[in-house]
Amino acid sequence: MTAKAVLAEIRAKLDARSPRVRGVKRVEYRGRTFTAGEARHARQLDLLASAGLVACWSPQVRFPLIVGGWLVGTYVADFLVRTREDRDEVHEVKGSWGRKGGGTQFVNDAWPLKAKLFQALNPDVRLRVFTPAGEEVPPPTLRSAATRTAAAPGAEATAPRRRSRGAP
Repeated sequence: MTAKAVLAEIRAKLDARSPRVRGVKRVEYRGRTFTAGEARHARQLDLLASAGLVACWSPQVRFPLIVGGWLVGTYVADFLVRTREDRDEVHEVKGSWGRKGGGTQFVNDAWPLKAKLFQALNPDVRLRVFTPAGEEVPPPTLRSAATRTAAAPGAEATAPRRRSRGAP
């Protein structure tokens, strides 16, 4: 088989495969293709804009994630919303989620980390997460570095003990 034939076969398989997220219904709204939940949220944002509660909104806005001068990734928000108070909010519509151990767990393992990094780099932008039905759920939470490294109250900071190999 020639290289051109192999490439043609790969392209055919890629063209025939399902959308990026399996089982998600795609809907067209105002000339753009959204997931069904995103399209419902876009309609809701249009209603809020017509009522004057939202100044404007944009879908699929890209934010570079730059740490220490290095581009470590890109965060693509479902919607960037400007409120009438002239504050920016990022709205995410997440279809695969569930509560586990008191928190919210998302099927896409990369999204919570990117969302936390986005929040740390953009503290002035509020992140809001919605289910496809429109219910707001808590976003991934950030923890202060001080709370992670601080010892528990009353506990002494001691060096870890080493066990000798021969003695019990």
